[in-house]
Amino acid sequence: MEGRCYVLRLFGPGLVPDLLPGCCPLSGLHVGLAASHPIVAVIACEMPFISAALLETAARILVREGVDVIIPRSDRGLEPMHAAYRRKTSLSVIGQAIEAK
Repeated sequence: MEGRCYVLRLFGPGLVPDLLPGCCPLSGLHVGLAASHPIVAVIACEMPFISAALLETAARILVREGVDVIIPRSDRGLEPMHAAYRRKTSLSVIGQAIEAK
């Protein structure tokens, strides 16, 4: 699904193209954040065991603690594509990382 990012909206999904097609997964994350709510739950399309409870808890912690991102850690390491992000601050940092590539 490279080159496309589905943005789930209250009244149905939207389809938003990557700003930099073929760049990297960060590009999809960047465009998803830009087109979304101030707090965004990110889910990779190939994740078979999505946990809504984990994402809801992450979003609550993000708001309560005033942090910019909550990324869970599994036995395989950090899971940035199953995380909660604060759009305002994360968008600029991810944009800078893409430009540095």
